[in-house]
Amino acid sequence: MSIGLVITAAGSGNRFGGALNKVFTLLKGKPILLHTLSCFKNYDIFSNCIITLNQSDFLEYKDKMDFSFLPFPVQFIQGGNTRQDSVMLACDYLDTDYILIHDGARPNVSENVIDNVLNEKELSFATIPAIDLTDTIKKVKRGIVQETVDRSSLCAVQTPQLFYSNVLQLSYFMQDLVFCASNISSFVYYHFIFIAILFNESFLFRFFSIIFVNVCYFREAAKARTVTDEATLIERLGFDIKVVLGDRTNIKVTYSEDLYFLDFLKRQES
Repeated sequence: MSIGLVITAAGSGNRFGGALNKVFTLLKGKPILLHTLSCFKNYDIFSNCIITLNQSDFLEYKDKMDFSFLPFPVQFIQGGNTRQDSVMLACDYLDTDYILIHDGARPNVSENVIDNVLNEKELSFATIPAIDLTDTIKKVKRGIVQETVDRSSLCAVQTPQLFYSNVLQLSYFMQDLVFCASNISSFVYYHFIFIAILFNESFLFRFFSIIFVNVCYFREAAKARTVTDEATLIERLGFDIKVVLGDRTNIKVTYSEDLYFLDFLKRQES
């Protein structure tokens, strides 16, 4: 069975700070992205690897990185506006039975975690690694605690995540279908309100109400299409998602402070 590898690196890294995409930040003398790819250097099972980049990074780096240390071909592509759009574009370059998706900003995933995920490929349509939560979790609204959440059934999900290609493609199709249906229903609902507003005699009321209605409409349309990982789409289809053991050192670089922990981990390996 063939497996394609997708590395997502098209984000802007706003929380990380700085103008440079975090995956090109140097860690022990080389970009985080190369550390991430090095985690897969002992896997010749991948038919190829697609790395998604934003437009500026694609133009800057598409011909500047050496991947000769990997046993499979690597290709940069320009990603979309969202993670989902980027992965959808990457899938168009893959003709494989399974697709393994990994965050470009997770440069310390162990072979143990990768093996845990890959070993489930013939047993499940989708497999994700996760770790237990150890902190107390509270739901907060406007700076005030609303409730303490029972964490016994919660976990923190990581990557890489493995999907049966046909199911992943189906999830994208259904997501677009739901998005269109939601878009149409929201459009009809809000524009019925819009028509009612037009018959109000107050100009200011009509003006500000029309702005409010359109903001609500576009916000709902965007919300219907927002997901943070592909497993969410599979979950919405009703398929079971297998959860395997992740690793607490498999951290995602989100803030600049995360580099200190990663630097410590890399020095321990040395």
